[in-house]
Amino acid sequence: MLSSVGILVAALAAAPAFADLGKSSLFPDGLHDPLIAFDTIKTPSSTNRPSSVPDVCKQYATGPAYGYDGDVQCDVANIEAREVFYEDCEQSWTICRCPDANMNLDQLEERFGQVPPGIRSYVGAILATSAGGCSAVTLDGTFVRYHGDCQMTVFLHESGHAFDSGFSSTQGWNDAISASSCVPDGYANTNPVEDWTQVNVLYTYTKQFGPLPADPSCLQPQLDQLANDQRINEAQDTKTCLPDKRPFTTPNDQAPPEPASTEAPAPPAPTSTEAPAPPLSTEAPAPPTSTEAPAPPPTSAPGSCNSAKFRFRNKVKRAYQIASNFIGKHTVTVPYSG
Repeated sequence: MLSSVGILVAALAAAPAFADLGKSSLFPDGLHDPLIAFDTIKTPSSTNRPSSVPDVCKQYATGPAYGYDGDVQCDVANIEAREVFYEDCEQSWTICRCPDANMNLDQLEERFGQVPPGIRSYVGAILATSAGGCSAVTLDGTFVRYHGDCQMTVFLHESGHAFDSGFSSTQGWNDAISASSCVPDGYANTNPVEDWTQVNVLYTYTKQFGPLPADPSCLQPQLDQLANDQRINEAQDTKTCLPDKRPFTTPNDQAPPEPASTEAPAPPAPTSTEAPAPPLSTEAPAPPTSTEAPAPPPTSAPGSCNSAKFRFRNKVKRAYQIASNFIGKHTVTVPYSG
């Protein structure tokens, strides 16, 4: 992820020394086909319910696609949204979709669920838009917008940008690139940020399936950076989400929808209203007990996802070295097409 305002995109385009790391590619034709096993990751069981459309989905539903397929077009007034609860997390995610998006909400729910829960924990919300092919971009560090019909490696790549959390800007990471003779693929050559995310895809593969289908020794220093990091391995190894890593809090997301009927229970059978026989004792009777029916247990209304639910953490994202002099409000990534 590139931390800065839109000017940074132009700055990168004007800096050829950083636009190409100058390394050979371990997988010259991209990662999708060599790592096709990712498509076999089982999506955890999930439940969902309709949601109001959060402001972040409206905010990024239109505008520049950052070099891919022109500007993003979306009928913002008719965006649909869904709150999703996966079985590996007590907290929910909100997924959004433009009316003409290539992927429907069921596909979004399934493919996003394939992202390992520890990595998925770093993503806030996602949006699907329409495009002729597939690309995706991460905005403000934790929000992912997909253009077109995208597969698992693209979902994993973009989630990796949120997972990065500034790792790619460290001196250690840049030293690891210098010590390597290759990067994962041609796209990873774009800059240290995209390289980090692609290396994370490779590292995730080794965690899920074992050895890579090609000898990775040419980029071993980069893999070692991830393998020796406690935060990275916590997210890679966990079988459940990491609530403390979620980029926003959702007050109503602790109660997934129940599959059972939501009909109110039948009231208890009425008791006899006949007056009891007077007591034989001459002692004063005890004061009568209340005959009011007990208050029904409170029911929790289905949570709606709105701007109040998106209280983003005020994370500080250090920009990597070529952008250290820029200060801005937005985070974007170079569009990835798989």
